[in-house]
Amino acid sequence: MVRVITQETYDDVVKENMDEFDMSPEEAIKEAIAQFEAQGVDLSNIIKNLKLNTGEEHQVSLTVKKLKELSNAAQNNDEPILEQLNILVRECNKYIAHRVRAGKEANAYKLSES
Repeated sequence: MVRVITQETYDDVVKENMDEFDMSPEEAIKEAIAQFEAQGVDLSNIIKNLKLNTGEEHQVSLTVKKLKELSNAAQNNDEPILEQLNILVRECNKYIAHRVRAGKEANAYKLSES
């Protein structure tokens, strides 16, 4: 059985490694990855980016938020929306973890309760 964690769990462990054990971001990420892999956790849906662990939001999250703001604004200008969509496409083309994050940020995919 493959175990899966959320991006938030991964980020929290990296942050804890940095705060509790005075590790550098690189060391904290390396340690978190080793820890999760030893536990049989599938990290293919996780963005292992340093930016996420410094308190900054990932580009995917920022872009989805901007798209939501633009879609709620009473504008007739499609150019800013197309700009943000192009950014989102570039991010999603990087790795599957980026696509997973975009889907979760946009609430594009939810498990149905049966």
